[in-house]
Amino acid sequence: MINIGALDRRITLVSANAEPAEVWAGKRDLSDGRTSFLIRYRIIDASTKVLFDGKTYKIERVLEVGRKDGLSLKAIEVTE
Repeated sequence: MINIGALDRRITLVSANAEPAEVWAGKRDLSDGRTSFLIRYRIIDASTKVLFDGKTYKIERVLEVGRKDGLSLKAIEVTE
């Protein structure tokens, strides 16, 4: 189960196949230079990117949290 209070940032999910979606997320910087975003469960496709704080992140891995409670998005910042 997700602690909803931990979802304290607004991110935008951008996909080639859907309208941009603004969602609540938790953000954690990982030691390998990547970032983890925790969001409530939703369908994510391979083209989805995360926009946060003026930066774009490419999702490298999606992990299910609980039984469709949420998703942990492991992402790396991309420079365009």
